[in-house]
Amino acid sequence: MHDGHPTQYDTGEDQAYRILDSIHGIDGMICGHQHRTAYGESHGALYVQPGYQGEFVGAMRFELDADHSIRSQSASLFDTTALNPEHALDVQSGLALREAFNLLRYRRWLEEPVDISYFAQCIMCTACAAQAA
Repeated sequence: MHDGHPTQYDTGEDQAYRILDSIHGIDGMICGHQHRTAYGESHGALYVQPGYQGEFVGAMRFELDADHSIRSQSASLFDTTALNPEHALDVQSGLALREAFNLLRYRRWLEEPVDISYFAQCIMCTACAAQAA
C-alpha cells in the first residue's frame, strides 16, 4: 500500500491510502489490488495487504473497552507457504461440498410453508365467492 512517502511511485492503482486519508472513522481495511504484502497502520486505521494466491493471510486484532472504543489494535500477516498442501481441502472437493450444501439449503427453503397475507386471503375469498355465484 502506498503510504504517502514521496519515495514511492504512485501509479494511481492504490486507492486504499487515499480512502484512509480522506474518510475518517475507518478502523481497518483489507487491501489487495496490487497483490503486494504489507500491513500496518495509516491515519489511525489498520490495513493488511496479503499478497496473492494465498501466500499470506492477513489478520487485524482490535481490543475494545467497555464502551466499545478501541483500546489496542494490531495487524499482521501469516505466511502460508510452509503449510502442507496435502492437509488442505481440495478446491474441487470444496466447491462440490459448497454446491451440495447450497442445493440442500435451497430444497429446504422450497419446502417451507408459505404464509398467505390477509390481503391475499380476501382476494381468494372474493374469487371463490364470484365462482360460486
